[in-house]
Amino acid sequence: MHANLRRNILLFLAGLLAAFVGWRVGPGSVPAPSSNVGRGRLVFPGLAAKLPTVARIAIESGGKTIVLLPRPGQKHAPATWGLEERGLYPVRTGKLRSVLSGLTLLRQVSPRTADPTLYSRIGVEDPATAGGSSTGISLFDAKGKLVAALIVGHQRVRAAGGLPPEVYIRRPGHRRSWLAEGALTIDADPQLWLQRGIVDIAPGRIASVSVHRGATALRFVAHAGKLVLVSPATHPPLDAFKLDDLASALQALTLNDVAPASAEPGKPVGHSVFRTSDGLAITVHLFRDGPHLWAQFQASGKGAAPLAARLDGWTYQLGTWMERQLVPTLAELAPTPSAGAAAIPPAKAAPAAHPAATGATTPGAAGHATAPQVTPAPASPASTTTHPTATAPAPTPGKPAPSKPAPGTTPGGKGTPGGGLQGKAGLTSPDMEAAARPGTLPGSTGAQKAAAAAAAAVAAHTGR
Repeated sequence: MHANLRRNILLFLAGLLAAFVGWRVGPGSVPAPSSNVGRGRLVFPGLAAKLPTVARIAIESGGKTIVLLPRPGQKHAPATWGLEERGLYPVRTGKLRSVLSGLTLLRQVSPRTADPTLYSRIGVEDPATAGGSSTGISLFDAKGKLVAALIVGHQRVRAAGGLPPEVYIRRPGHRRSWLAEGALTIDADPQLWLQRGIVDIAPGRIASVSVHRGATALRFVAHAGKLVLVSPATHPPLDAFKLDDLASALQALTLNDVAPASAEPGKPVGHSVFRTSDGLAITVHLFRDGPHLWAQFQASGKGAAPLAARLDGWTYQLGTWMERQLVPTLAELAPTPSAGAAAIPPAKAAPAAHPAATGATTPGAAGHATAPQVTPAPASPASTTTHPTATAPAPTPGKPAPSKPAPGTTPGGKGTPGGGLQGKAGLTSPDMEAAARPGTLPGSTGAQKAAAAAAAAVAAHTGR
């Protein structure tokens, strides 16, 4: 009886062992190193220490790849990075820091599918697949050795507030996917990586603007904070708000795209020179290439060296509407009849007073006394006084004009504003590409130390 009991126990233990082995090495398991990492462990342990060796970052999605490389000439300073597909034009430092910090601090939460037919559901299919939604990122050292690689899938929406973000991931060459905890967004669109700021000169700094289009030249000079056309001396009425747009043309100016400079990026449109009150001069050459508008900038004069070093050698694609702001014609500066904007009177016209309700001269309304209006104004029901039409002569010099405000203006002399700045980024700081400053993350002592070390490593490797 004892022998039978012993045999039954041995058979039972053998069955348990067989079941355990079958579970461990069965068809559903994958012998991948990442599947042995438990919950809460870093996806890339020790990556922070390896970041100084990274010399190439490749990002792939939908079968298309972009490459980030350190820009040359930075042996004794933290590296700034450029986009290879745009001639190493500088990328956004804060965006790069966010990606490297996200990779360094990413933690695995729980295993997910190992079935390749289900990868697309969570966005971890092969990034080389055309039309796929996954994004792959690979870090290489200077010798081309792989430092870290990951396929990044869909973000997981978490309904409860205050929870850290989560994302689905998979290591290239491994079947097992994972749900990971951490903020990690990787873009494969090159335009999302570019530093978009070109120049940022406040309109109050502009002292003069010269515009050249073919044989036509216009010269504007700032007077009492507003641009005034001084050449040609005789000209039709101008729209005050469009002149404001000209003065603001270089304020928070941003690019749509960029390319290394070429001799002729398209058909020349014209050029303009913006001079500031403190001695800086910015020359803008515009070109048309089919539907695209391209611009080249040169900076000269006092304090121009840093700006010239950044602008020289590049051609910037701008929004097409910037043509009429950077090199406007007289026709484009004329008042828009439907806008009701105040007009600036022609040069050398006879002066005429326009008393307002308070008896003071109405700013910006004098043009209605010295120049005919394009659109006749209807007569007021309460008065028999009418505004001058296109055929009405100007009032006799010295004779007071009607006290009723001109069409489109208020008693204070301000017309209904026309279109303001168009296509400008909401940037007010002179440093439009200020780098994000990494800090420590809240949490346990171990997590906080890891975050601080990662932040320091990322900051040292991505420039100021």
